[in-house]
Amino acid sequence: MQIPDEIRLGIELIGLAGSAGIILMKLGRLGERFDTHGKQLEKAQTAIDKIETALEIVAVQKDQIQSIRETIALNTKRTDETFTRIFGILDSLRKPASQ
Repeated sequence: MQIPDEIRLGIELIGLAGSAGIILMKLGRLGERFDTHGKQLEKAQTAIDKIETALEIVAVQKDQIQSIRETIALNTKRTDETFTRIFGILDSLRKPASQ
């Protein structure tokens, strides 16, 4: 017994429609995945922006700390020179008194 061409065509069209439906479902899921990945990329970009901001702040603070260290070094040098002069004066005042 032979199946009429119209019925075979109908069955094939139903199969094709089913396959097309499956393909559309998979494309929809793929679109959802892209949305999810897009949101994750946005979160990652936000985190990177925060890190870059923190690094900029740290760089400024590093420069400020370096400046403070240099100022402290200069002040320490000046203090040492001042004490050396004072002790030199005190020593010179003691020497004549002991002779």
